[in-house]
Amino acid sequence: MLIKLYRSDCFDYVLSESTKHEGVYQVTCFDAEGPLSDHEFKFLDNAEKYIRRVYNAKPCVKEELRFIN
Repeated sequence: MLIKLYRSDCFDYVLSESTKHEGVYQVTCFDAEGPLSDHEFKFLDNAEKYIRRVYNAKPCVKEELRFIN
């Protein structure tokens, strides 16, 4: 399930429930070619901190995304 969308200067990100492990959250990074990587977190707040601090990404709405349709 999608939780939140983010955007940085170079990439788009999706914060969602993990597609691999139950009870885990996943941050997936996208560029023009598609998904680049994902990182999993046990706690939602850790995932949000990571995406903001490491990627310097800001929350956005889907109309602001460049690489995710």
